Amino acid sequence: MPFQDKKGKKLSILFIEDDRVDEMAFRRFVDGGGVDYDYTVSRSIADAMDKLKAEQYDAVITDYHLADGTALELFGVVKSTPVIVTTGTSNQEIAVGAMKAGAADYLIKDFEHNHLKVLPVTVENAIKHKRDEGLFNMLSHAMRSINDSVYITDLSDNVIFVNKAFCEAYGYEEDEIIGKPRNVLWSKSTDDEKARELLDKTLKAGCSMEVTHRHKSGAELAVSLSRSSIKNEYGEEVAIAAVSRDITERKRLEEKLRALSFLDELTGIANRRSYEKFIEAEWRRATRERTSLSVILIDIDYFKLYNDTYGHQAGDECLRLVASAIDKVAKRQGDMVARYGGEEFIVVLPGTDASGVGILAEAMREKVSSLEIAHKSSEVGPFVTISLGVASMLPVPGTEPSTLVAAADIELYRAKQFGRNRIETCSLIK
Repeated sequence: MPFQDKKGKKLSILFIEDDRVDEMAFRRFVDGGGVDYDYTVSRSIADAMDKLKAEQYDAVITDYHLADGTALELFGVVKSTPVIVTTGTSNQEIAVGAMKAGAADYLIKDFEHNHLKVLPVTVENAIKHKRDEGLFNMLSHAMRSINDSVYITDLSDNVIFVNKAFCEAYGYEEDEIIGKPRNVLWSKSTDDEKARELLDKTLKAGCSMEVTHRHKSGAELAVSLSRSSIKNEYGEEVAIAAVSRDITERKRLEEKLRALSFLDELTGIANRRSYEKFIEAEWRRATRERTSLSVILIDIDYFKLYNDTYGHQAGDECLRLVASAIDKVAKRQGDMVARYGGEEFIVVLPGTDASGVGILAEAMREKVSSLEIAHKSSEVGPFVTISLGVASMLPVPGTEPSTLVAAADIELYRAKQFGRNRIETCSLIK
């Protein structure tokens, strides 16, 4: 059931994004039943500020970088509305900067838009956490009943109060932790000086920070920690109240999404994004060390006809089997096999010349030809074989990987033109 407010109304979301691809992905996700939001789209900081001044939203989801500024400029306008920042980079400084400025949470975008899968939970948690913060500030005497972990230490850093949520999160009974020094909560990898530095930052900045705490069992917990001074009627500091939120699962999801962003979802091998990063790095290395670099472009013959004839399920299984076969042949450490797009694959072979890559290409062709694939023998067409275009080059300064890939593409075209299920090779090494 979609998360709704207490009156049963849909959540009102302001979605700020100037990338049309990301915007359309969000629209498809929401309109396709991923969540049940009333949402408004804004494509600039200026327009978003106008909308925020005129309308009240339950949550704001915004890209960090927009054409006319960054999400940080919104926090002067947004007061009580939780803001979730999305970013296409895993730069830790951006994430910390956004959280310091007042972001409720952040998500790392990926090309396959997998981050949208955790967006509903993130929005729900952000809204709930914002409400909890308000209750905590207005009703300090109700700390025992809020959902976040709360603990209070005296000026000697000994724990003097914990709430029920704290006990559940950290595994302690109340009488086990009361009177213990604060440092029992910190990871063993965090020394006392570092802990003190982080604690001072949270207190002085008045913001939350991600730190590593320790469960009673010894397991590490990733938490978002905020702290504030408790003062007496004379303004004297008498204790420190800390609120922590367990974000361990969120961190695990982020790591998983980071890994998935470099893998092809269907075949499990590297995707085009991963390939592009790899070949750029290998190209620079080959140029610097004056070593050769080879690529193999591979296309499944008659795949469209196969897919149209036997359906997408059979087509997907065919792609998985071919990808696995190619990947198994390219066993050498340091090589890469990636899905280039559709029914095309690319193999990058550092330090391999035309003769060596030709032998490998033939092994791939034979491996795929011997696969046991459904409908392989059919009156409809000669299923399933591959055509391969091979190119080798000695990169020199001023050249780009596209030169090598374009040469392999020409050879692939020749292989398909001359009958398919064959290999065409060229060497640009002089």
